[in-house]
Amino acid sequence: MRLISDPRLVCAVDIGSNSVKTIIGTHGQVLHEDVVQTRLGIGVDGSGLLNATAISDTVAALALFSSLADKYGATERCAVATSAVRDAKNAASVVSEFTAAFNGPVRVIGGDEEAALVYAAAVMDPEFSQLIRGTVVATDVGGGSTEVIIGHSGVMQQHSSLQIGAVRLSDRHNLLGNDPINQYTLTNLDDDIWQHCQELPRVATDTFVISSGGTAANIGGGILGKKRHKLHGLPVSIDQIRVLRAHLAGMDLEARQKVPGINPRRADVIIAGLSIQLGIMEVMGCERLLISLCGLRYGLYWRLLEGLKDGLDL
Repeated sequence: MRLISDPRLVCAVDIGSNSVKTIIGTHGQVLHEDVVQTRLGIGVDGSGLLNATAISDTVAALALFSSLADKYGATERCAVATSAVRDAKNAASVVSEFTAAFNGPVRVIGGDEEAALVYAAAVMDPEFSQLIRGTVVATDVGGGSTEVIIGHSGVMQQHSSLQIGAVRLSDRHNLLGNDPINQYTLTNLDDDIWQHCQELPRVATDTFVISSGGTAANIGGGILGKKRHKLHGLPVSIDQIRVLRAHLAGMDLEARQKVPGINPRRADVIIAGLSIQLGIMEVMGCERLLISLCGLRYGLYWRLLEGLKDGLDL
């Protein structure tokens, strides 16, 4: 991201199926980041409707982010809603509620734009600038869907928006209870994931996967445990992911919530999230992953900043 003199500030919000995330800042400085878990995607896979409690929690999060945008003096704000909202039958009325709470535009984006924002977050990150000279896979395991993007030299070449996410599959395969996850359930989960990943292309085994989102952060945290290490840019091998999944699956929920580096609020959906990331890497033949803490909201943030500079209509 270029550092230029520009007093204007932007507020970007990602309304995901598991959490709502915001970033507020300008070209040279991030002023505030926040994440509120609302589980907006719970039940959508079965009923096709957004849950009333999740809607209310999301409205509250957007109202909070709106007040923060006002506090910091943001001159441009935009929120984008992804899988849970675009799949829901009651999306239109819910988006109206979200727009009123946010006091700004809330757009429901399709898989194409979601993928573009995830890829922008990866390739515009200065820490990964050396990698984008070659082929890179960017992934974001969301609550309701998963984006897989392949690019070369910083240019997106192809992408897939998979209808599998950590919340969706946890709900579908009854993973939200307190018990350890048995091998029968894991096998069914893996079969489901593999069915959705079969169209993904093979790439060279040394191709880096840049993975963003809550699942990625918890993969890194779970592998590091209490060890002090910078999480953003952390290299992870596919074998480390396999070991972490087996370790967590053998625990009940209460034990999983106490594992260092695992967000207790995400402990019930982390097995599905890990399994999706693992399945993608196995199908594509990738063995190396880099953790990114700059997901979709960063892509939107940087695009808003570039749009302000260039006078683009966003």
